[in-house]
Amino acid sequence: MLLNGGTLFGNRLLGPRTVEWMASNHVGDLYVPKGTNKGFGFGFTVAVTLDPVIAKSARSAGAFGWLGAMGATSWTGPKEDLVAVILIQQMSTELHHDVANAIRQAIIE
Repeated sequence: MLLNGGTLFGNRLLGPRTVEWMASNHVGDLYVPKGTNKGFGFGFTVAVTLDPVIAKSARSAGAFGWLGAMGATSWTGPKEDLVAVILIQQMSTELHHDVANAIRQAIIE
C-alpha cells in the first residue's frame, strides 16, 4: 500500500501526500538510530534513509521503514519498487543487514 502511494487492491486508504510526508525527513540530521551512524532521517512513524553510504545501509536513499521490538522489521524502497518484511522473534541486527545486502545484490538494473 505504501509503495502504491496509499492504494491497496484499487482502494485508496491513504492520500498520496500523506504517504509522501510519512516518508520524508522532518528532523534534519537529528535522528541517529541506536547502534548506527548518521545518514538517517525520521518521517511520520518511520526511519528514512537519507544517505546509504554514511548510514552504512544497503537500503537506497528514500527507503523508509521501522524495526519492531523483537526483531521484526519492514521497509519500502520506492527507487527499487520493493517492499521487504522480516518476521522473526529475536534481536539480530546481523540478520537484518544480511537480508538487506542479499536483496541489494539480487537487484539487476
